[in-house]
Amino acid sequence: MYKKTYKIIFFLLFFIPLYAPSLSAGHVAFHPYPLLKDYYSLIYGQYYQYYILQSLKKPILLYESPSDTGNPSHPLERLNIDDKDEELTAELNLEGEIDLNLRYGGDFSLKKDAVVGAGSSGITRGLEYDLIEKVILEGNVGERLYVEFDYDSERSEEGIAEESNTYSILYKGKNDEFLKEASLGNKYLSIPGSRYVPIDEGNPDSFALRAIAGWRNFYLEGLCRYEVATDGEKQFKGYKKNVDMKVPDIDYVKGKFFFIPDINIDEGSLEVYRTAEDGFDIPVDGKEFKLLQRGIDYDFDNTNGNIYLNDTLELSDELIVYYKKEVDSEVLSVGDNLLGVDAIIDSTDLLEPDDGGRVNFNKDEVAFSEYFDGSQKYLYLKKKEFNSYWELKNIYYLEELEGNVVYNLSIELLYTVNSGINSNYDSLLNNYEIDTERGIIKFNFSDEDFNTEGGFYPRPFPGEEPFSSRYTPPDPKKPFDENNPIYGGINYPTSENSINTIRIQYSYSAESFFLDFDLVPGSVVVTVNGVTLDPAYYDVDHDFGIITFSEDVIKPASDIVITYKYNPFGEGDKSLFSAIGLTYENDFFHAR
Repeated sequence: MYKKTYKIIFFLLFFIPLYAPSLSAGHVAFHPYPLLKDYYSLIYGQYYQYYILQSLKKPILLYESPSDTGNPSHPLERLNIDDKDEELTAELNLEGEIDLNLRYGGDFSLKKDAVVGAGSSGITRGLEYDLIEKVILEGNVGERLYVEFDYDSERSEEGIAEESNTYSILYKGKNDEFLKEASLGNKYLSIPGSRYVPIDEGNPDSFALRAIAGWRNFYLEGLCRYEVATDGEKQFKGYKKNVDMKVPDIDYVKGKFFFIPDINIDEGSLEVYRTAEDGFDIPVDGKEFKLLQRGIDYDFDNTNGNIYLNDTLELSDELIVYYKKEVDSEVLSVGDNLLGVDAIIDSTDLLEPDDGGRVNFNKDEVAFSEYFDGSQKYLYLKKKEFNSYWELKNIYYLEELEGNVVYNLSIELLYTVNSGINSNYDSLLNNYEIDTERGIIKFNFSDEDFNTEGGFYPRPFPGEEPFSSRYTPPDPKKPFDENNPIYGGINYPTSENSINTIRIQYSYSAESFFLDFDLVPGSVVVTVNGVTLDPAYYDVDHDFGIITFSEDVIKPASDIVITYKYNPFGEGDKSLFSAIGLTYENDFFHAR
């Protein structure tokens, strides 16, 4: 296949003095620039015909005596070019680019009598081309006429949230003129509405003539707009969803949530690494690890030491951490002997091997040596072929959730084998936390009722009965025993291991509704139970057509009617819209 590409790019920046009028004895002497004839035609249109060409022959009288003056007969007289000190000039910046891509496709045999293979089937035969045009023209003609033309042929008419082409001519009058401002194009498409007559902002597919005039305390605004949009209306009922879900004890979230032995650490010192797939930052124990970015790869809560990963780790992935904490004016690192006080429940307590209670977690304890790397700098939160205490196994996903409010929540524990109620956990089940942002429920059980030095433990449902802190290992009924069916071993449990099923019932209300893509800004009107709702109580994503209400605005019994305009992928109903607004205001009164 042969392909040749030709690209032509031009850029032009120019300054055009059109003429320099000098008023003398009631006439204007004009000094033309003949080479700019085409620009005169472009900028002035009919004014060029009547004024500029004639000025080549003789001066033109702009001002006559009052007795002879009726309505101005010459077009330029209406521009009020009567300032003796003003020079009418044009300062325009023109940028343009034309990309022409030519392609020619064909196939031929490199060897006599050879047959072209199937690989050439995707070649388009013949000549093809792409023409891309970009033009930007902006600047001013005189001190009061402004031009803006921004065109790009690649801008899609059917895209969402894409920039649009702009065409605009704007005239700004003098302070003492009745006409203050006038515009034509697709940039200025609206005038302020009122409480009873709202006016939308229009969209770039519309085209409008707009004018603003004023005299003393009165202001007059007019709009005539050709618009392309479709009227829409949708009705909703305040949405309430009741959820009744059952989740086995073995289906806790795996490989995403962890915690560290200390809280209130020096957050600036926190470093979290995971085993690397492509590229690495540090080698540890002969393995490659990549530094994770807080706020991008994970979040951290210093009040409880929880680490929330955004991506799930595989069973073979590893996670390490390093941090510092100040204790009694001494800066310590993770694993130092003054940190991790009563942080871990140990089934192999060397001081009291038959106790199975809480002990300090640090690298001086031989029992915890596997938790640290060879240099004893990094703590393994997750390690291959190792059942880590620091992986949270108390978190479950909620089946479905919208919004930030969950109510009427109730929890009960059932035996998996027969769905009978297991009442052994009744006193603990209310110790939960809902995280609506992540759509999870966390069971925050603690052993402080059994041990005065107790606290949170990360494995809430070890068997038919809840965990009691004192036990003599080995005991498969305890969550920290290597033979426990729910939490023991180096592999995750399967459905055959399940003992309990958690039943969670709750309700939630939806606060976001989809209308249509590409809404016209300012066109959305919401009524709730027949009353128009203040826009301050909702947000609208105009590109994606989603309206989101503030919390508690919509009730389950609310009747919602939403009217709007939208532009269905560059198409829509064509109509002519006009409006006139009159405003009076002074220091004490304002009326529109």
